[in-house]
Formats: sequence, C-alpha cells, structure tokens
Amino acid sequence: MAEEKKWRKIALQTARKINLGWWLQLLATPLLITALLIACAVLITRREFDNIPWLGLISGSAGALAITAAACWLAARSQFESEKQSLVRIEAAMRLRNALTAADHGIAPWPEVPGVINDGVDWRWKRLIPPLAGALLIVFCGFIIPVHAKSDPSEAQQEPSTWSELDTNLDQLDNQEVVQKEYIEEMRKKLEELRKQSEDDWFSHSSLEATDTLKQNHLTEQDNLKKNLERAERSLKTLQSKGAKMNAEQKQRLLNEFDQAVKKMQQGGMKPNKELLEQLKKIDPEQLNQLTPEQLDQLRENMRRHAQGLKPP
Repeated sequence: MAEEKKWRKIALQTARKINLGWWLQLLATPLLITALLIACAVLITRREFDNIPWLGLISGSAGALAITAAACWLAARSQFESEKQSLVRIEAAMRLRNALTAADHGIAPWPEVPGVINDGVDWRWKRLIPPLAGALLIVFCGFIIPVHAKSDPSEAQQEPSTWSELDTNLDQLDNQEVVQKEYIEEMRKKLEELRKQSEDDWFSHSSLEATDTLKQNHLTEQDNLKKNLERAERSLKTLQSKGAKMNAEQKQRLLNEFDQAVKKMQQGGMKPNKELLEQLKKIDPEQLNQLTPEQLDQLRENMRRHAQGLKPP
C-alpha cells in the first residue's frame, strides 16, 4: 500500500503540472487582450475624472483578470489529464512496461518507487512567461502613465497669463492716475480683440506672437515715460539747487535735457496724466525763480511719484 500511495501522489503531481500548463497556454492570448482593455479603461477613467477612484480601478482590474483566468480554466478542462492518464504517461516515459497500469487494475503489485522520477514533461518557460509578464506590465502601465484630467467643458479655458498681467498693470496705472486714460482704453481694446478669438486660437502661434508684441510695446512705452519723467525731474532739481552757480553752457545743457524730456512725453504713446503734462509744458526753466521753492518741490515730488508708479507688469 505504501508504494501505491507514492505512485498515486506522483501521478497526481504530474497531472496537476500538465493541467497547469494547458491552462497557462490557453490563458496567454485572452490575458493580453484583457490587460489591454483594462489599461485603456484605467487611462480613460484617469483622464475623465479629477478625483480618481483608485480602489474601484484596482478592484475592477483584479476582477477582470480573475474572470479571464476562470474562463480559461473552464475552457482548458477538456484537455486536462486525470491521475490514471498520468500513470500511463509515467510508465511510458520510464519504460515500466505497463507495470503501473497493471498495478492500478490489481493484476500485479506496485513496483518500488525509484529515487528519480521521469514523467516525460518539461516546462517551456520561454513560451509562457513573456505573455503573462507582458499582460501584467500593460496593466501596470495603465496606472502609472502620466495622464492629465480632461477639463470640464463647463469651465472657461484659462487665458494666457500675459493678458491677466497686462490687465492688472493697466488697473494699477488707472487707479494711480499716472497716465492718460486714452492710452489705457486703447490697450484694453487691443486685449479685448485678442480675447474675442476662438478659445482654441488663444495659444496659437499668431495669438501668442501678437500678445508678446503688445506686452513688449507696453513695456517700452512705460519705460520711456518713466525715464523721461526721471530725466526732467533731475534737470529741474539741478537747476533749482545749482542753477545760480552754473555758467551759461551748463545751464543750457540742462534746459535742453528738460525740454527734450517734456517733448518726448508729449509725443510718446503713453503720456503722463493731463494735469502733470500741462504743468510741465507751462514751465519755463529759465524763469524758475518765478516759482517758489515749495512749488518746485511739489512739482518734482509729483514727477517722482508718477515715475515710481510706472512699474512693469
């Protein structure tokens, strides 16, 4: 009886190995297909939802793989080998001359179990491992490939940040009243024309190029006005404090600097507010002595305040 148990145990192990092989062979292709479907479903879910249901995705993926495995197991059962068939396989591989079949039918005693058993079956791992490992890799990639969640169509598309920066800067200039409103209105009109484009064109090459040009022109106008205000203020300060000690040539140079700065402010696209510009146009630097020191200090302070308000966006 001891030999019978040993042989039947060996036959059962052989049957299980052969049946596992049939199952894995049949499972390879369906498992790859299922893995591709799972990966696609996971990627679509990650794209469509901001709050990703990770537990549901993992559970669903595991369930789909389990169902595929179970279906393949049922389909492969027709090829499965029984314990008796494995006994025949073993005696054929070991050339036992039907000794196990005869013993199984009670015709002869069970032969002694040798130290090395040859069941005639070898695993072909090179054929089995790639599809199985590939399927798991495909599913894994569905979870780790970077995917951006799809934008909610009810939400407005985010506009280029440069537009917001220009809007903020124009609001500051308007609130501080350092430039004429005509310039601010003109800039806002140009921004509105860019916004009137289709949202799909906001980040097109032509739109971004027009935005960069608009911003650069604005910065240039702002910088020019700031420099001309500072230049005119410095000229007045020097004439006020040192004009009496200067020779005619030095004084004329400062007068020319002041005059040129004021003319450039008048001609520029961005002009200082009308009140300040009118004050500057009425000043005759050669007649500074007609203004009190307090008036000059107030005028220069006003120019400095305007120049400080001209900060880039």
